[in-house]
Amino acid sequence: MKLPAYAHALLKARRAGAHPPLVTVIYGNDWYAEPGTARLALKPGEALGRDWRCVAGLPVEFVNRSACLMFEEDDCEPLRVIGEIAIESAQIWMIEDGMRVSADTWAYMMRSHNGAACQWPAWWSEEIEKNHGQNRKRWISEAASYLARFAA
Repeated sequence: MKLPAYAHALLKARRAGAHPPLVTVIYGNDWYAEPGTARLALKPGEALGRDWRCVAGLPVEFVNRSACLMFEEDDCEPLRVIGEIAIESAQIWMIEDGMRVSADTWAYMMRSHNGAACQWPAWWSEEIEKNHGQNRKRWISEAASYLARFAA
């Protein structure tokens, strides 16, 4: 599988022990990020099926700078990419036009009800929910342990 743009720099830093507190994934054609930002980037139409192990255990911000509006679509490429990233990441936030929402919360709100059964949107699944939830719990536990060392 192919890595997203700038992933080699992130992997090199992580192998050296420098794990960023947050990774910004930019989806669109404008890949600008503030200096010092740990950034990955994707072009529309070329984003699916990437290797996201580079963000394993890290929180991610997914910034949509494309014409596809995530908060108005039921299923589109940016949402499917978010589902792929969520399998590896500790937490993922969706950002579009100044709106910031946790992806797992958005997926939960977008579930459809078919009688007594609830169904996840096409871009999220029970497997993604399970993996992402385990990653988030591990990240919170590690962060609490790290902070406890300073409080002692």
